[in-house]
Amino acid sequence: MMQIRSEWISRELYQESLVEFGEGIASIYHRLPWLDALKKAFGADICFVRCLDHHGKIFALTPFMSKRKGPFRLIGTPLSGMYTEFAGPLFHADAEPKMIAAAMASIHGLLIKEGHYIEWGSRGSQNWGDELFSLGYDFVRRDTLLVDLAKGEDAVWGSFEGRARNMTRKAEKAGVVVSSLLPDEKWIADYYGMLIGTFARQNLKVPHPLSFYRQMISLSKEGVAHCVNATMNGEMIAGGIFLIDGSRMLYLSGAANELGMRSAATSVLQWHAIKEAIRLGVTEYDMGGLGVPSIDKFKRSFGGYEFTHSRWVHRSRLFGIVEPMALWAVSKGWLRLGGV
Repeated sequence: MMQIRSEWISRELYQESLVEFGEGIASIYHRLPWLDALKKAFGADICFVRCLDHHGKIFALTPFMSKRKGPFRLIGTPLSGMYTEFAGPLFHADAEPKMIAAAMASIHGLLIKEGHYIEWGSRGSQNWGDELFSLGYDFVRRDTLLVDLAKGEDAVWGSFEGRARNMTRKAEKAGVVVSSLLPDEKWIADYYGMLIGTFARQNLKVPHPLSFYRQMISLSKEGVAHCVNATMNGEMIAGGIFLIDGSRMLYLSGAANELGMRSAATSVLQWHAIKEAIRLGVTEYDMGGLGVPSIDKFKRSFGGYEFTHSRWVHRSRLFGIVEPMALWAVSKGWLRLGGV
């Protein structure tokens, strides 16, 4: 069997190794600005693993997020609930399939010593995911919509359903003004207040804390986050937060008040973001996931094709027993669990 050694490393060594690998292979979710934001927003521990071959050469790097839920340690790359689409290992360009398979088994062996719940996520499907099946992981699909922006603004507009075009025109005629901005504390506070109202209309609570959205201030300065504001008569009526990851943009979060909903501000906000993405040379726009029928209808009106991101989950035997019992107790109102 191929000799692979996996070990925990420091933040500094991870960054040094990432530079040696060539940061171009890393997504925003592998880079320190995003990982530091998660640490501040969610109180998550951020830790790093490297894999060494039999010559002692680094050929794989993986960032992990970790939190505790009672007596259990949850470890993920990424960990659900932290607004991170995918992460997973980064392999050196000359890593062979056998090395990749051996690395996955080695990292799992390291994680299982401490983690009761382990999660991996990838963009689309990756060859390293196949190895996780043999290690006892369950597969979870994460469906989304991708819009091809490489064809240009006119073609993208033409690919919209009539509903999206009509709602965009309606907002423009109503006098909705949309602009991109660098967010400050006030804008974030106003946006979060609007987000609370958006969720309240569905009898839900915002699943992510204000502390997460406050990280958009620094991430915008890093060129990672892109915030968009919609106003009418000088009043904020809708907002959106997008992430830019090289040649792709992700719709991360959106909110509107009652006036914003009536004036179709969310539609013209999307169109503004898409035009900005094209101007910046972005060729792919991710609508940020599917799963809520009423929201899915809105997202589908902007065209695009379905795409599946992948997740794999491993639960220890004890966690597998306790988790269903806890969820049952929550359903009965006997227990309240905090989200991760």
